[in-house]
Order: sequence, then structure tokens, then C-alpha cells
Amino acid sequence: PPAIAIHDYLTRLNNYLHPELPVLLGLLVYAERISRSRGVSVCGPDAVHRFVLAGLVLGAKALGDTYYEDGFCARVGGVNSRELAGLEVALCRLLDWRLHCSVEELRWA
Repeated sequence: PPAIAIHDYLTRLNNYLHPELPVLLGLLVYAERISRSRGVSVCGPDAVHRFVLAGLVLGAKALGDTYYEDGFCARVGGVNSRELAGLEVALCRLLDWRLHCSVEELRWA
């Protein structure tokens, strides 16, 4: 697991990436979809930091009005650009490339 506590990591991502509400709700929807369809938890100590980073970046691109360049997001998240790109692809595959969320899913979140 990364040395930074998840609370501190979330605070850092919030301070630098300023995720919009639909993006944050989308992150919850993504976690639920993966849990239901794959039977995998994204909240384990080895995965949660990377899931949150990739989910926020992808969510901003799919659900938000604005997003930051990948290089900036990677630096904020403590990974390099290549790793972030790999995380995005891996998350897309886990989500079967369905990044948009219905109104009902967002209401649930």
C-alpha cells in the first residue's frame, strides 16, 4: 500500500483536481459496478488509491465539464503518465468501457 493514508490522498486529489459532484458520484457508481459485475472490491489497501485516481480522471473526462492534463493528474496522484494511462485502460476494461452513468445511478450514489 502507498505510504499516504487514503484520507490524506483524497484530500490531496480534491485540493488539486477539484472534482465536480457528478465525477465524485460517478466514482461511487464505478465502484458499485465493479463490485457487482466482477465480484472484486476496489477498496482494498493495495488498490484503493489507484482506483480513486483513475476513477476521478476518467470520471472528469466522461462526466465532468472540465479536466486536467494527464501529466498533471499523474503528478498529483504520485504516479507517472504511463502508469496513469495503464490505470485508465484497466479501469475502462473493468467497467466494460461504460463510463457514463444514468440519472438513476447518480441518484443512488
